[in-house]
Amino acid sequence: FASIDDVLQVRCDQLFDTLTVAMLREKEKTTGMSAIEATRRLFLLYLRFWDDESDFLQLVLTARRYSYLLRSFESLFRTLSEPARQKHLPDEFAEYLTAMQCGASIGVLIRWIRSGKRIPPEEMAEFLTQTLRAARDLDSVPAL
Repeated sequence: FASIDDVLQVRCDQLFDTLTVAMLREKEKTTGMSAIEATRRLFLLYLRFWDDESDFLQLVLTARRYSYLLRSFESLFRTLSEPARQKHLPDEFAEYLTAMQCGASIGVLIRWIRSGKRIPPEEMAEFLTQTLRAARDLDSVPAL
């Protein structure tokens, strides 16, 4: 490797390859489940994965190399949401959906890591699931 950046990028790619495969497998297992239960299970897998790999995330945060995460998250969400994107969204809007998913995912991970992961993955998965459920019914969310 020529630099620390090369090492971080390769490791980031490896981790996201592993995460993508695990999430696609879990997504297959959720066929027939309610959308909310499937979402909770995917959040839990995702959070447990990053709980185990939090040392790497801390390195990326310390090095301020957020772009590695962004590029990898974009690839992950494009892969996971491909069937829905093909059926429902024009390409331009699909890219905005991917940007929203990436921004939220990176933001939550950064906050969780910086807070010392005080909230266990199981509680975080439940919180994120319920937050997403409330977002689906925007009338139930207090106005800003």
